[in-house]
Amino acid sequence: MTKFISSLATATAVLAFGLAALPASALSTRTFVSATGADSGACTRAAPCRMLSYAHTQTSPGGEIDILDTAGYGALTITKSISIVNPGGVEAGILASAGGNAITIAAGTNDVISLRGLTLEGAGSGAVGIKLTSGGHVTILDSVVRGFTSEGINISPSSLSTTFHIANTLVSHNSVYGIKIAPSGTGTVDGSMDHIATNRNGDTGIHVSGALTTGVLMNVSITNSVISGNGSVGVKCDSAASHATTQVIVINSSVTHNGIGVITTGPANVPAAMWVGSSSVSFNGTGFNNVTGSTERLLSYGNNVVAGNVQGEAFGIVDHVNLF
Repeated sequence: MTKFISSLATATAVLAFGLAALPASALSTRTFVSATGADSGACTRAAPCRMLSYAHTQTSPGGEIDILDTAGYGALTITKSISIVNPGGVEAGILASAGGNAITIAAGTNDVISLRGLTLEGAGSGAVGIKLTSGGHVTILDSVVRGFTSEGINISPSSLSTTFHIANTLVSHNSVYGIKIAPSGTGTVDGSMDHIATNRNGDTGIHVSGALTTGVLMNVSITNSVISGNGSVGVKCDSAASHATTQVIVINSSVTHNGIGVITTGPANVPAAMWVGSSSVSFNGTGFNNVTGSTERLLSYGNNVVAGNVQGEAFGIVDHVNLF
């Protein structure tokens, strides 16, 4: 009997140790948020959570948060691979607090982040709609970003390379930039934008800057898009001495009713280059502005429509190429 009691005690101790070693609750690959949810539990379909920030803590790396119905779901910081998905038919609102960001992305080198179907509101006091400081690859689809005091979307990694894709997205009525891409340190950025609209932003619709990074070549393409009514510039590409070469291509897009349609700036030894083809650069204060005057800086192909600008070209030579 004594031997039996001793063995039972040992087995009980081993079992207790094993249970203690298990996590309190395993993270889920798919979680849910709802207007009627509560921030407790595992955010299941039957018992969804309320805020994205809490659902983020319950979702495993590489997992997905699904939005079930129309509501405001709060600001959050993303620190891992994750997808946030609005399947459609509802509005997934994210309102930034005064001086804060709606979404901050501070993820790892290889992390993949996907955002779909979100409405990000600055309400005239939030700083940035989507602020990326680090992350491997970011996709933003079918979204609206508006009313921020700084940028609608800011992609500015500081110490690693990032790729991005933005599509079917409206970025409007932000006080400074619609979309700003400006890595710093050793970070580099390569990306694409397709079927986007950046309109009525206070300064610049799209600003691609290599002025802060010591990294390698940065390439960004803009296709099938509308950049209109921005206070200072439609599309700006710049660089600085001893920094990254920055290259932008604009294809099949409309750049209209801006202060300046397209502009490139930068020293001759580190060019900021822009190619514009199959596009309309029209009804701007100035159509093309090449600050440094390098013929390699700003190229307008012969299949563009350039009309109705108050001033066609300024501050340098624009190379008009007939073949595309």
